[in-house]
Amino acid sequence: TDAIDKIPLVDALGRVYSPDGNLPSAEIRGAGLKTSPRLAPLSLPDAQLALRFTWQESETTDPFTGETRKLRSDFGNNYEIGYRQDLTGIGFSYGFTYTKVGAATILSDLMVREYFRVGPVATAFVEKKLGGNLALRVEAQNLTGSHEDKTRYLYAVNVIDGALRRYEHWDETRDLRVAVRLRGRF
Repeated sequence: TDAIDKIPLVDALGRVYSPDGNLPSAEIRGAGLKTSPRLAPLSLPDAQLALRFTWQESETTDPFTGETRKLRSDFGNNYEIGYRQDLTGIGFSYGFTYTKVGAATILSDLMVREYFRVGPVATAFVEKKLGGNLALRVEAQNLTGSHEDKTRYLYAVNVIDGALRRYEHWDETRDLRVAVRLRGRF
């Protein structure tokens, strides 16, 4: 109950708007598993593996077209694998995270329908405690050259009448980014 998405709203002059509102009906099913085992039994003291898996499916009737579709917040199946190793004797840590999102998201609105998909993303870091409360962290983001694409359909009057005005497609590969951070309490 009370699923929020874009809905058609008609004002006193007969103009149609698309604010966020409650959908008449929607269903979402899902489950998640999350674990963070320590790897000391494998002779890796102060190492930890982080695993997360989410399964999700949703269904609603699009209030503009009457078609059955998923909710805009439904990313499908996704998972994340992370590893962290702390070398406590020298105040040094390193690790990585790999994230995979399963499905394209959808935005259905009065004038536009949009699908957005992002490829796998990997991030790695090294961190050194500098003494006191300070820590220096270097993080390499997007090691996989994450691929993203967006498809957008723009309608002449609105999606209800179905007259397509423009079709757009973006295809992009993200660059590697490096971040240097100094953390601490000042």
